[in-house]
Amino acid sequence: MDALVEKVEQYVQEHQLLRAGERVLVGVSGGADSVGLLLVLVELSRERGLGLELIVGHVDHCIRGAKARADAEFVAELAQKLDLPICSESVDVPALAAELKASLETAGRRARYEFFSRTAKQRHCSVVALAHQAFDQVETVLHRIVRGTGLAGLSGMRPSRPLSREGEIRIVRPMLSCPPAQIEQFLLERSQNWRVDHTNLQVQATRNRIRNKLLPLLREEFNPRVEQAVLRLAGLAEQMKDFLDEQTAKVFEKVARDFDWLICIDLVKLGKEHSAVQGQLLRLGWERLELPQRDMSLATIEHILASGREHLASNRLGRLALPGDAHAVYQFGKLLLRAKGSGAKGFQAVELCLPGKVEVKLLRLSVQAKVLAEQSDPLSRRRAEDANLEVIDADSVRGQLLIRSARPAEIFEPLGGKACTMEEFLLSCKIPKLLHGLTAIVSDERGPIWVVGYRLAQRVRLGPESNRVIELSCRWK
Repeated sequence: MDALVEKVEQYVQEHQLLRAGERVLVGVSGGADSVGLLLVLVELSRERGLGLELIVGHVDHCIRGAKARADAEFVAELAQKLDLPICSESVDVPALAAELKASLETAGRRARYEFFSRTAKQRHCSVVALAHQAFDQVETVLHRIVRGTGLAGLSGMRPSRPLSREGEIRIVRPMLSCPPAQIEQFLLERSQNWRVDHTNLQVQATRNRIRNKLLPLLREEFNPRVEQAVLRLAGLAEQMKDFLDEQTAKVFEKVARDFDWLICIDLVKLGKEHSAVQGQLLRLGWERLELPQRDMSLATIEHILASGREHLASNRLGRLALPGDAHAVYQFGKLLLRAKGSGAKGFQAVELCLPGKVEVKLLRLSVQAKVLAEQSDPLSRRRAEDANLEVIDADSVRGQLLIRSARPAEIFEPLGGKACTMEEFLLSCKIPKLLHGLTAIVSDERGPIWVVGYRLAQRVRLGPESNRVIELSCRWK
């Protein structure tokens, strides 16, 4: 087997990039890298038993006129020669750049990825394969260093990532470990030609300046093997980021709660963690809210954490506008992150049978109800400090029991307290206002019976005349 094919096969297996029989859209520009990727995937599919359904995808950026049209014709002929279907499209990237007030590089990337996303969905592809190779990784890392980056940026492009937020389609980069010279040698040995994009030699775009000016300078004046040095750095950064991500996910379970549209973080618990984990946890919350990672800069992280420390010192309600159309709210020692426009939401009410058990997945909460035997001593079953188990007078319940969201204006008379609105009660329990709709209530047709995990209603308390007893218990996962 050819060394390049073997190298790509090992990389695919190591990172679990492709599964047998998958339908794959292969991005082919006509350059050496993409042509090499297509030929390698064809060989892995047809001769190594991977059995992929390959579709060739090509975008004409309308920048290079007749040369770009010749590229498209070359790719079409190659697809025909390999007996593969092709999807191609022309996009006026200069016009798109003017519309977006962006560079040709940025507009071109957007056009390509929109094409990949749309075409992959139309052709029912689960994977988009791109031809980024090892020196593309080097340029990416250097670009991020020059622009300013952290650990995630130093790790470079990932072997695989979701194409969009939906996560149904993956982008894979099977040749990320392969140097360009090895790819070109592979093509030469097969007498396979390729197209050359001479705009890559120009120095207007930042990436081209890195490729054509910075890297030659670094090789000549500092380190003749600078590419290998940068790749080692990216590899180490990727390992450290993976380790930090794993630790952060564990910490997240301890200090934060994810309500889909809102992330709630305990600032006191967060403050006890290492500063690196604190920042990474904010990034994780940002990611779960499906907000652009580019907006969670180091400066933004420091601003959020500093505002959190100020809140803990003053205990005042605080608000902070954030990039990416998001904001933070600080209340009762909690940091609440959410996108703008996502108003307070509750959850769908569910019946609680007697006996029975229900789960509220959004809250990761289960609530159980059962009738106690007459000879039992109900009060001995609970401890004063245990707010997750309560016993009530069954004859005080009217109608069906429900688990539902708290309603701010409803009246609640807590055991041992005065009647008040539910909002007033929840605020007295130091529950941030944004979480009121996410607070579970056990109710009957007369109203709240139990603010789950906090307080019973006065009207269902056990008394000397109580004959039947219901035990209510809850558990958070």
